[in-house]
Amino acid sequence: MADAIRLIAANAGQNATVYIASDLGPPCVYYLHWHPDRAARRADQSTRDCSITDTRTVIGKFPQYVGVAPGAATSGPKVVRAEWLESEGRRILSEPANEIWLVLGYNPSVQTALPQWLEATGARQVSEQLWRTLHIRTYHPPPVGTR
Repeated sequence: MADAIRLIAANAGQNATVYIASDLGPPCVYYLHWHPDRAARRADQSTRDCSITDTRTVIGKFPQYVGVAPGAATSGPKVVRAEWLESEGRRILSEPANEIWLVLGYNPSVQTALPQWLEATGARQVSEQLWRTLHIRTYHPPPVGTR
């Protein structure tokens, strides 16, 4: 997570929206609030949250799945609920942004569904970095009239 934050801090433009998946929220808070190098990572010093200066940081909500009771274990493939997907997508697009950064942990359902939802709204992917434990995708947001 530290390298992802460094990458975003160095490359995200002002007025970017940065979406951090729910499973990455706690390490993000650590690196941007508690870590000794937090200022070098453009940590927003006015908050104790996961927030990069000059960006709008959105921490994801834990996904809800079709046919899986909350807290129940399952070994089969999971499909995210359409309501959860719509809610997260709308949170990402709720404010105008010059670019959107998705930082997704290793949850195959979310890694697939959320980018597809954004692209269906007209967002255009401009870069992708697949790391061992997380994926970072950058998008140009959809035109304002299509959100």
